[in-house]
Amino acid sequence: MERRLGIQWQTAELVHTSISNSQCVASGKPLLSIEGDCTGFDSIERLIAGIRHLGCSKSLDDLGMVADLLNEHDGSEIPVCLSTLDDGPYHLAWRPQCSPIEFSNAPLPASHNSSKPWSPSTLGLIRGQLDSNGTTLENEPSLHLMQLGYLVMQRKNPILPSSMAQFADGPMWQETGHIVAWDRVAGGFLIVFVGKGHGLIDPGLRPSTLQPPPGLSPVAVVSIPKHFYSAGAASGIQNGKLHFDVEPDVEL
Repeated sequence: MERRLGIQWQTAELVHTSISNSQCVASGKPLLSIEGDCTGFDSIERLIAGIRHLGCSKSLDDLGMVADLLNEHDGSEIPVCLSTLDDGPYHLAWRPQCSPIEFSNAPLPASHNSSKPWSPSTLGLIRGQLDSNGTTLENEPSLHLMQLGYLVMQRKNPILPSSMAQFADGPMWQETGHIVAWDRVAGGFLIVFVGKGHGLIDPGLRPSTLQPPPGLSPVAVVSIPKHFYSAGAASGIQNGKLHFDVEPDVEL
């Protein structure tokens, strides 16, 4: 519960502090001030705890709470690393956003109307099915994901191999074409290559001309090391061609 609130107990001082800033004392303070400020509630740990607690739920309302947290943290930049602990020549970061990818067969409204119930498309629920020659393999394992935002990278060293030249224009963060997602079956953070980090795409296979940057897999487990979260298990799909579409049913 404390992590969901973004606070932690300091045994020596006998006080609660913000989990992301131990100098910020939360004990004795209201959850919200008259100015709308809060202690702990804006911390990244609260976002991560909410995703872990509710991300595998089959309730639209529960997943809507995750979507609200993502909206609160839109504009943040959260360092992540691959589960191998070797990100190659890149620094990697997750930019939280609710449903950054939308499909042409289920476009999103300009803004979510809180008076209307959530749907799989407005929640950013997607399914990735293995595909063989244009036919989805219904009896094979599938990815069932909630979009959490998209992945960006920054080169660590000024000199890169020529194969990476297209990703070497200065020190700015660049999109990798992956979304960051929560695996609703296995319960873990994944990066999944869909060709772009945000915007409109067609359902189906990604064109063969679209490939992830060298050194990044199409599907990989990621960890969030600075916020006490390590990688979990993926659903078993690490390779293979995937057919992406909106999740047809929140019940999986």
